[in-house]
Amino acid sequence: MKFSAALNQQFIEDVVWDRFGLNDIVWGAKIAWFRLTSKKMGTYSNDEEARLKCANFLMKKMSELAKNIKATLIVVHIPYFEKGSTNSAPAELINSLSQDTIFLDLSSAVKDYYQNPENPDLRLHKFDGHPNVFAHKLMADEIEKVIRNRNSCLKWLSGTARS
Repeated sequence: MKFSAALNQQFIEDVVWDRFGLNDIVWGAKIAWFRLTSKKMGTYSNDEEARLKCANFLMKKMSELAKNIKATLIVVHIPYFEKGSTNSAPAELINSLSQDTIFLDLSSAVKDYYQNPENPDLRLHKFDGHPNVFAHKLMADEIEKVIRNRNSCLKWLSGTARS
């Protein structure tokens, strides 16, 4: 069995939003079969040293790729969008960044957003923490601020903004 967005949506409709019934039993069997046939899938080391090694490897590779194409790597930490449960960026990620990488931690922007009780939720659904249209706008606005600020600084440093 191959999982997909459509299959996930069907699961949510059949099991999460429906009352208990035959669908729960059918989905339970599908999930059990999937677990039996793909034991290694989704396993990872929860060891701190392994996480740091992995973060260092990924950041080094992404930084090298950015340099190869004369680009600047921007790493964005996208936190949980649940009000009151916004998490900060993991230390392994922060410690693995090179000096030429721009890092944006959106956790403070999300916390600030929720300071206004009239702002709508940033999640697709109360049971689905994926970002909705408001979260995507918030992320895009914050990334744009970083890029505009960087471009302003570069123009100033090069003298074009000082003339």
